[in-house]
Amino acid sequence: MGLASKAQAASISRLGAANKINQLGNTAFMKFVGSRGVEAGASVAVGAISSEYEEDNLAGQLKQSFPETFDFIPDNWATLAGDSPDIKRQKSINEDLGMGFMIPMVALPVNL
Repeated sequence: MGLASKAQAASISRLGAANKINQLGNTAFMKFVGSRGVEAGASVAVGAISSEYEEDNLAGQLKQSFPETFDFIPDNWATLAGDSPDIKRQKSINEDLGMGFMIPMVALPVNL
């Protein structure tokens, strides 16, 4: 039995199953947040080892292709020509994390 399962069992025996804190993890919102956490962890793991993350990210490509239109994108989000591969990797991972949380939330109202 894992540590989380033991903690949950102790909480239920001490506070009772009807207590709100014991029902928190069983909500659809918490399952949604948990799924996003797993996806975020996988995204970081892939980004850490993939050589494609040393290239320009989407924000950097848009900013370089259409500089006047996408000038509002901050330089600390978009990859720049002078960025080292490690900086490009970090910016790409951050972009993946942001998009990984944003896309499901945009699609959520459509599914409702």
